[in-house]
Amino acid sequence: MLQLTLPRADGTLARYTLAHESSPFAGVAPGSLDRTVYAAAHVVANPLGACDPWDGPIPIDWDATLRFREHLWRLGFKPSPP
Repeated sequence: MLQLTLPRADGTLARYTLAHESSPFAGVAPGSLDRTVYAAAHVVANPLGACDPWDGPIPIDWDATLRFREHLWRLGFKPSPP
């Protein structure tokens, strides 16, 4: 059973349980692919960080950003070349 922790408007966190017990899709494709796929993984905003969306920069959750990028790499996506 998949559960998410989501922020509320008052800054507290709430648990949310998804209706389906598991995904019908494989997490990682078996074997290797003959092509290279690039992913444009952007940054993850910190939903609990204080910010003024009109005047200031959005607070970035760098740990979540790196975890998401590593997740994409495990799925076979490659970091874009410089």
